[in-house]
Amino acid sequence: MKRVFAILTVIALSPGMSLAEGHDLFSNKFFSTITSEEMMEGKTGHIHHATNDSLWDWTDAPDGWPKANSAKCHLSNVLSDEKKPLFGVWFCESIDPDGDVSLWSGSWNVAEKSSTGHLVGGTGKYANAGPRKCNLKTLVRISDTQKLHECVAIK
Repeated sequence: MKRVFAILTVIALSPGMSLAEGHDLFSNKFFSTITSEEMMEGKTGHIHHATNDSLWDWTDAPDGWPKANSAKCHLSNVLSDEKKPLFGVWFCESIDPDGDVSLWSGSWNVAEKSSTGHLVGGTGKYANAGPRKCNLKTLVRISDTQKLHECVAIK
């Protein structure tokens, strides 16, 4: 099951990619560690739910944004009857080092090889951020539960 989550993490998560007010999209890297997961078995497919703690590297963030952030992320994923990833949704909740709160959500689809997301809402600097889109890839597989990923902005 952890291997399924590793695949889904790459497909689904794109945290911290945003439109800062008056700024372009910025790329980022993020490190995730699985904290829990469960599989709900169906006849024609399955639902996989996972939670992870993520550390977001926002080195290229615009002025006024933190250069790093952390979040608790949740994924609900639909798998085929053979447990191959099909599509899913994710959301991440975060309080940054400045005390600003943000809630991010998105969806992913294997057939489209995409993950999209947006800022649902937030306070402080996140109050005026907007939608974003990025390409995801895994840079390093540290273990079945720990991965380093990259999210490259698509303009």
